[in-house]
Amino acid sequence: MTTHDGWLICSVELARMLGKSVDWFYRHRAELEAAGMPAPHPAFKRPLMWSRGTVRRWIDGRHDDQLQASRGDAGVRMAENAKRLAGKGT
Repeated sequence: MTTHDGWLICSVELARMLGKSVDWFYRHRAELEAAGMPAPHPAFKRPLMWSRGTVRRWIDGRHDDQLQASRGDAGVRMAENAKRLAGKGT
């Protein structure tokens, strides 16, 4: 696996960052790209390479979105309650 001084990663490393197998990654790549996964670096066709930092930011952003979605209405109510309680000055 070539890492190009750590700033570029191959599909094996990207799959590892997602916690998935490389086979799973290739089967779901189109779905991931449709969901906003960064495109491979245009200078590398074989093997495909991605920017480690860009992929990390995308993964972190996905986690934040999933966390907010999992909280749903309860998260909104909690935030509203926190604001209400903070306004009481107790």
